[in-house]
Amino acid sequence: MPRLRFFPACLLGAVLTLFAQDLPIVPLGRGDIINVEVEGEADLTKRVTISSKGEISLPMLKEHLQVEGLLPEAIEKIISDAYKHAQLLIDPTVRVTPAEYHSYLVKVTGAVTRPYEFQATERITLVDLIAKGGGPAANSNGRIEVIRRDRETGKETRQVILIKSLLEDDDPKDNITLKGGEEVLFSSAAH
Repeated sequence: MPRLRFFPACLLGAVLTLFAQDLPIVPLGRGDIINVEVEGEADLTKRVTISSKGEISLPMLKEHLQVEGLLPEAIEKIISDAYKHAQLLIDPTVRVTPAEYHSYLVKVTGAVTRPYEFQATERITLVDLIAKGGGPAANSNGRIEVIRRDRETGKETRQVILIKSLLEDDDPKDNITLKGGEEVLFSSAAH
């Protein structure tokens, strides 16, 4: 049986774009994977991961490019300018599309009916999260701890919210919007 030994680089950009079309456009972060397509330059069309320093490395460029926190359109300009500055391309047309998000991870753990993880690339509140997780488990003590870690310093902060006041009092300060990087811990009666 013949085996496919190569994938034509000219088709790679089209395939990468096809798979990325359903992802929302949000600022990119560490661990996110992007597709970089340089029009007419098949050897420069790549899938790259944003490093733990918020940078990407591309073929033929000596320097890493800082892209953390930027939208794909801004990254396109940075890449185009880098190839021009390095005098490798005259006026490159660059397209950047998100392939996978990993920087918006939210973990839902503890005494919840359905523990799960998801990427918070769209607006989601604590009430939405409770509904998605099936609500607190039978052994819940009625408290939720939202644990956040600062991406730069690693410093952890905790916010305790009572489920009853969140659901019954409808206080907007308790119904926080999750942005990614949080762990939502449903405390158990044992704690």
